[in-house]
Amino acid sequence: MGAKVQSGLSVRSMTIGIVDYGLGNVASVQAAFKRLGVRSVLSAEMNTLFTTDGLVLPGVGAFPAAMEQIHAKGLAPIIYELVGKKTKPLLGICLGMQILAEIGEEYGECPGLGLIPGRVRKLEPRGDRKIP
Repeated sequence: MGAKVQSGLSVRSMTIGIVDYGLGNVASVQAAFKRLGVRSVLSAEMNTLFTTDGLVLPGVGAFPAAMEQIHAKGLAPIIYELVGKKTKPLLGICLGMQILAEIGEEYGECPGLGLIPGRVRKLEPRGDRKIP
């Protein structure tokens, strides 16, 4: 018996849209879905992402660079339309989750997508403890 989601669909009958904004661990995310038997599509196009059952916003990199790419590819309005209006569930992975916040502070203050209230603060090293 496959895993079920709130809508009653089997996870394996879903198609997940991986938001392509030019940064991130997209190959790893695609491989994970493939291994689970879940269809996924990598896209930056509204029409393609609209047809999916949910979205993943992957991420590896710096907050400002991610937001620059989101805006350069015209993805902010697409994400607001599909997620902000609660029509699609969204999973943000690492940086993908961080840029959902209002502001990121890692490399100076940078506005995020604002879908989650709050700030992503830079962790400062303490003593001889390293920050990964």
